[in-house]
Order: sequence, then structure tokens, then C-alpha cells
Amino acid sequence: MKIVKSGFYARSLNLHVYFQLLLKRGHHLSSFNPSLTEKKWQKIYATDEPKDYKASKSSFSMVLPPPNVTGSLHLGHALTVSIQDAIVRWHKMRGMNTVWVPGCDHAGIATQAVVERQLLAAKGKRRADMPREQFMEMISAWKNDNESRIYEQLQTLGLLLDWDRKTFTLDPNMSKSVTEAFIRLYNDGLIYRKFSLANWCVALQTSLSDIEVDYLEIESPKSVVFPSSKGRSVLMGQIYEIAYPVEGIEAELTVLTTRPETVFGDVALAVHPKDQRYTAFVGSILAHPIAGRRIPVISDDSVDMDFGTGVVKITPAHDTLDYEIGQRHSLEMIQIFNENGDIQNAPEQYLGKSRFDARDAVLETFSQMGLLRGSKSHKMAVPICSRSGDLIELMPRPQWYVKCEPLAEKAIEYVKSGELKLIPKYHEGVWFEYLRNIRDWCVSRQLWWGHQIPMYKLKGCEDTWFPAPDHSSALDIAKAKYNSEDIVQDQDVLDTWFSSSLFPFAVFDWPNNNQDMKRFFPLSLMETGSDILFFWVARMVMMSSYLTGKLPFREVLLHGMICDAGGRKMSKSKGNVIDPVDVINGISKKELEAKATRSWKEGIISKDELNTSLVTIDSNFSEDGIKQVGVDGLRLALCSYDIKNDMIKVDTEHLYFHRLFLNKTWQAMNFLLINLDKAESLPEVVTLHSKNPVNAWILERLYEMLRKVEMSFLDYDLHLVTKAIIQFMYFELCDVYLECAKPMLVQKDDVSLETISTLIHCLEVGLRTLAPFTPFFADEMYEILHSNLMQRGLKLEGFPASGLRATNAKYPASEEWATLENPKLKDSMKLALEVVKVVRAIKARSKMTKHKPNVFISGPLILEEQLSPLCSVVTTLSRIQGLHFASDDKDLKQQENYGRESFSHGTIFVELETAVNTNIRDQVLKLQAKRDKHSDYLSYLQKNQQE
Repeated sequence: MKIVKSGFYARSLNLHVYFQLLLKRGHHLSSFNPSLTEKKWQKIYATDEPKDYKASKSSFSMVLPPPNVTGSLHLGHALTVSIQDAIVRWHKMRGMNTVWVPGCDHAGIATQAVVERQLLAAKGKRRADMPREQFMEMISAWKNDNESRIYEQLQTLGLLLDWDRKTFTLDPNMSKSVTEAFIRLYNDGLIYRKFSLANWCVALQTSLSDIEVDYLEIESPKSVVFPSSKGRSVLMGQIYEIAYPVEGIEAELTVLTTRPETVFGDVALAVHPKDQRYTAFVGSILAHPIAGRRIPVISDDSVDMDFGTGVVKITPAHDTLDYEIGQRHSLEMIQIFNENGDIQNAPEQYLGKSRFDARDAVLETFSQMGLLRGSKSHKMAVPICSRSGDLIELMPRPQWYVKCEPLAEKAIEYVKSGELKLIPKYHEGVWFEYLRNIRDWCVSRQLWWGHQIPMYKLKGCEDTWFPAPDHSSALDIAKAKYNSEDIVQDQDVLDTWFSSSLFPFAVFDWPNNNQDMKRFFPLSLMETGSDILFFWVARMVMMSSYLTGKLPFREVLLHGMICDAGGRKMSKSKGNVIDPVDVINGISKKELEAKATRSWKEGIISKDELNTSLVTIDSNFSEDGIKQVGVDGLRLALCSYDIKNDMIKVDTEHLYFHRLFLNKTWQAMNFLLINLDKAESLPEVVTLHSKNPVNAWILERLYEMLRKVEMSFLDYDLHLVTKAIIQFMYFELCDVYLECAKPMLVQKDDVSLETISTLIHCLEVGLRTLAPFTPFFADEMYEILHSNLMQRGLKLEGFPASGLRATNAKYPASEEWATLENPKLKDSMKLALEVVKVVRAIKARSKMTKHKPNVFISGPLILEEQLSPLCSVVTTLSRIQGLHFASDDKDLKQQENYGRESFSHGTIFVELETAVNTNIRDQVLKLQAKRDKHSDYLSYLQKNQQE
């Protein structure tokens, strides 16, 4: 690449006002202003035409994991989109068709819960108080407002998303795909209905799949407040011993239980058939102390003889193991909790009590009857809802399930064969473990907001369920099959993850086999957080492989979890959440505290969470709070972390460094523009094959940077990409080369012109390399560079004269710059910089950083050969008088006025006498000046005293 003269002059007419000032010869902005740059380019990007796909190009396709419509952007979202945008832009700049589909998830449970809370607060109504259609209209209006806000937030980040393809998971096309998928799976026997125990969340009033249940580890007795306990503390981690009298004899059997409130559902006591302690009791009848019914003693192999007393109570309606025992022994199933978690099917005095109040009442009754034998601490894992944090109850309900085992087998085989690649590879172990032990997926949800299950039946006939895509089709089927039109549709909706599992192909209008499906599916890559590997990724693979016969994507890149600098997961309860908006715009400590207080007043966080937040803010931030980083600084910083780690520890100072890096690059551009102004003439043609060793070195480093960037991008090691860019742009170009270039530019000769040309190329290529991470900054700098060159009648050969952006340019390929590789010069410069480092250290120790001593180096003859061409580098960067070589250091070693230190190739001697003498002279002059000042003041005081 070279610079050539051109008579063409152009200036973009739609530039920002401040940019117009920049273009005036001699006017240069002193520092980078993220806000101005972002606002300008956000407006420009918003007017861009949709992408033009060329059949001759290969394609790269991705989907953005659709954020929940209930939320707002947090650092996790910012990390995801920063990674994905960098990858998409890199492929686009390499000449590929790119498709990156945005969307929003309807988030059934969360969205309905939010709107119901608002409805209750504003009108004192619940959804049950209005028709389903009216509630759906209300929730749709709320969704539209929130969805628009989320898309606006994404657009502020300058993302290369295909906005004309944006998809909401309840859009008509998605609904069509969901219905088609459900009916196919049902007809093929992979979806079935079963009356069984389901995970029930009282707070959300819906069932959940097993994967949506977390476990709260309790080591010792602990009071816990659950969302449905209405503010009261519930003691967990305690186990109680209760006696059951045997009917007809003076004997009793005792059991240990952590849930005394479930005794109303007891239908038997069970022991192990080989437990000789209880052999005589098997078949006996017990009089239930509270429920007033007679229950048997049974034996079952699943009973653990070593746990507690060896006797367990059987409550089939509320415990998985008990349910299985009940099925084997044909025991009655008594549901003692209703959907609100209140007691039913119990003696009158307990009816309607909450499950938490009932515990106290049951224990009191057993105590009064003399049947409470005691309690003790008990380590336990309490099942809680991953969404609400409420205590999960197992409830018998008819639900729809997806048969997962046959689907999982294919997903396992894909990874085993290498057809599907998980990155990092260590995720394969947990992939296999999960899928080999997968349980059937409960997809029914007792909600209104979502995809209503496309199953119909005759009213009152449970055994007449049949699928249909719509009500009209269902009527036709019912008339043909049952000679009836009296049908109802299942009122439940599908789990949100069901529609999400179809997202990679539903966004291209599956089941239609259109041009988009042929061109962009399967996706090239799925990038997402490792925390949803099973929630989402595994389900996408299972669904796609069955429904389309293809993998949904070829590779899965999984990033770790965003944590604070101490490695703690960010959460409201810890008070350590960092808002990306605060990083982009900056926020003071006082404003952070005010923001936390507002969140408490608005009910977003509790009083305890507020107090925790204020303590965290006080300990983690100075009065400056979080310094402004800007969008590009944030994106670049997030990509500089090793995203393949399980934890990504975010430090605000690390984020701010990347704002400083961009400012330093801005200053390098400013330096170039100033020197372009000073240049008396510019060459007709300047090639890059420089004879000057300093120019040749920085071009060699440019090639090395491009080589590392290319390799690291291919491996999705974005932290190594950014490291290579920053190493070149910040440390080698700005810290070393520009300092060396300053005296070279003063000469006004061929070396000066060659240096200007070299700097232009370094900045031009550097900006293109940086563009996938910092589009606003790169496009701004690129436009400044080209506009200033055109003002001077210059242009970079091979590039259009106007309208050029870094983000639309070709990404630099290392092979194009391979001729610049110069291993010998690289080694020599490495040696020169080592000398600089040692000389600086000696000068600092000797307190002579502002002085220019002579420096002598002793070592092998090859040392002088390597360093002689680079003497100017050492003298400039070390600030020394001159660099001299000595083959024999015997005389130097005998001199006391030299500081010396060994390095890899010899010994360095720094002349100290000049500095010492100068220091002494300076100190004498300072003392004399101080004496004269005090003498004058003394004379003044004496004169006043006399007066």
C-alpha cells in the first residue's frame, strides 16, 4: 500500500459541527470525547440501508440470545453483544455476508408477574378478575413499551444487528413455528400428558421444569423469609421426631421429618424389608394422631435403614420418592396444599392455614398429645424457584411433557463425533453428564402470557385430547372424529424455553424452506453464557436435530459469568451490580448512592439491599465514583477479559484504562495532523519498504500484530486480539515509535517524509484492526484521517475518496504485510529497548532523570553491530548525551563516577559525575536563593520593629 498524489478534494456534508472544526487546517481536538462521537455515529448508523446479500459470498450467521422483555441491559448483556458484534464485524470486514438476528423473549413467568403486580397496585385487581383477552391486551401494551426501550439500549451500543429481522418470541411467525413443532412432537409420541408430581411455585402460581429449580443449602438451623411467607421467618435446617401409635398394642413407631405440616397427606409408614427392628410391624395398622384415619405399615426396598429411625412416612402427593412408593403399593394420593400453599383435606381447625403457619400448629398439637419426641439440627437442600426464590412444593397435576431421552442421545453423539464443537472444550464433560441423566421436560405453565398449548378436547372428556393448529381446524377434527363441536383448548401455555429452543430456525420462518433457511441455517456460531448451556443450548440442539434434521449451529462459544473484582456474582442482595450506563456516561459516588436510594423507594430493592449497596459503594469507590469510559471503551474492555474463564472479574479501573487507550490513539492522530500541517512538501509516491530502521521496526511490529490478531480471532480468543492491538497501538506505536519519530520529523528530509507515511499507514491499519471492537471511535478516526489527507491532495491508494468508514473497509490480512517481517531488526530493537530500560533504571536510582549523561556499553563485538543503527532510539528514549561502545570495560569498572548494571548481552555504564556536579550546583543555587529571601524578610521585620 502506498500514498499517491491526487487532485481530488472532498468533504462530507453531514459531519458533526465539532468535526468540521477538526477538518480546518491547524485545528486539532486535544482529547477524545466519547459522547460526541457516539451521538454522531448513532444517527448515521440508524439511517444505514439494510444489508445487501451477494450470492457469490459465503455467509456467517448468528442470533442474539433474546433478552427478556422484562429487563434492561446489564453488564452480562453488554458482554454478550460486545463479543458477538466483534465477531460479526470481523467476518463482514473479511468480505462475508453476515446475518445477526436480534429479538426479545416474552419471558412468560416474569412478564406476567410484573404486570400483575402493577395491576394490583394501580387498580386492586388480579388477572382472575378480568377476561383473558383484556389482560392480554394490557400485557401486550406493557411489552411494546419495554421492548422498544431494550432495542433503543442495544442501538446505542452501535451493533451491526439486522434490525429488519428482529423477532419477538410471540410474533405470528414464531407462533406458527411453535405450533408446528408441538404438533409434530406430539404426533411422533415425543410429547405426552401425565398426571404426576410437578414443581409448583406458589409465588408465581405456575409449575416449573426440574431445571428451573435451585437448591438452598442449609448447614444449620436458619430463619428464611420466602416470597409467599408474607414477611414471616420460617425456620429451616431442623428435623423433628414424631411418634405414631400402633393400633391394638402398646407400641409406637417414630419418624424423622423436616416438613411436619405434610402429615395430613400421610397414607402409610414404610420400613426396609430387611430391617429386623420392624419386621413384626409390617402389615400393622396405625391410628393417625391428627388426620383421624388408619394407615398401614409397609415394606419397600427404597427405604434407607440408616437414615433416622429407619421408618419414613409416605406422602405420595408431595414427595417424589413417596410418589413412587405409592404407585408400587397402590396407595391413595391426598393433596393437602392448594395452589396458594394453604392447607386442604385436613381437620377443620387447620383448613386454610398457610403451609408455614400449619407447621407451628401441627408441632403444637403433637406436643400436647405427648407425641413430639424432639428436634435437632439437620443439614438439608431446600428446593426453591430459580425465578422467585419461593419454596417449591411438589403437587400432583396433569401436565404436558417432552420425552427427552431419545433427543438427548443425538445431542450426545453430535459432540462425540465433533460435528458440534463446544468452546471451551471442558464443557463437554458436563454436557455428557447432563444429557445422559436427563429427565422428561415439563412444558406446561399455568399462565396466560405465552403460546397457548395447541391441544383440544371434548368438554368434560379427559381422554379425548388431540392437537390442532387453530380453533377452526380443531372443530373440523372434532366433528370428523367425535361428531361434536363442543370443544375446549388447554388453558395452559408452553414453557418460554420451548419457543426459545426453536429460535435459531424459527427466525428464518421455519417450517418454510425458504432462501434464508438455505443460506443462513444452520447458524455459523452460537455465542452465549455458560449458565444457560442446559436451559437453552442443549434444548436448541435437541429440537433442531429432530425437527430440521440438522444441527442448529456448528460451534458454541460459551462465556463465563460476570462477577465483581473480588469474584462475587453480581446481585442486588450483594449491592455490587454495575450498570453499564454508569460505565458509559460516568457517575459520581454521590450519584451512585442517590441511585441506590431511588431503587429502594421505587420498590426495586429492599431496605437490607439498600444498606448493603451503600456499604459497597462507600468501600469500593472514591468520590469520583465510576469514570466515564464510553461505549467503545466499555466494549473493548469487556472483550479484553478471557471470556472462556468461568468467572469474569470486572474492575472499573480496568474498564477506564481502555478509555485512556482510545484517548492515546486519538493523540497519535492529532500528532500526525500537526506534522502534516508542518510538512513543507509531500512525496508523489512513498513506499512502505523503509530504509530507516525505526520506521522499518514499527512496520515489522504492525505485521506481528496482524498475525497475532488473525490467529486469535480464529480461536475466539478476543482477549488476545485486544492485547495484541493495545500492545502495538499503545506501547509500541505511541510510547516508543512516536517518541523516536519526533526528532526524525524535525529534519525536513526524506526520512521525515518516510516517517509521516509510516505513521499514516500504522494508524490506518490500526483503526481497521480496532473497528470490530470500537466502531464509533474507529469510524470517527478513519474519517478524520482520510478527510485530512484529501484536504492535502492525498489519498490512500485503493480506497475511495469519500464516504469511507473503517467498519466498511477490508479487515487487514497479515499475509498482505508479510514482506515487512524482519526478525533480525526485531531482535536488535528488543535489545535496544532493554538497554533503554536499564539506563532509565540507573538514572532513576541516581536521581538524574532530567539529565543527559553519556552511556557506555561493554560486550561482544556483535553488540555494537546490532545497536549502532539504533543509537538514536536509545539516546531519544533514555534521554542521554550519547551511546558509546567499549570492547574492554576494565577502565570503566575502576571509575567511581559510573553507575553500572548487567544486562543480557553485557554491562551498561552511566556517567554520574556530570549529574552529581550539576545536582550539587543546583542545590547550592537553591540554598543561596533561599538565604537571600530570608535575609530580605529579616531586614523587613527589623525595619518595621524600629518604626
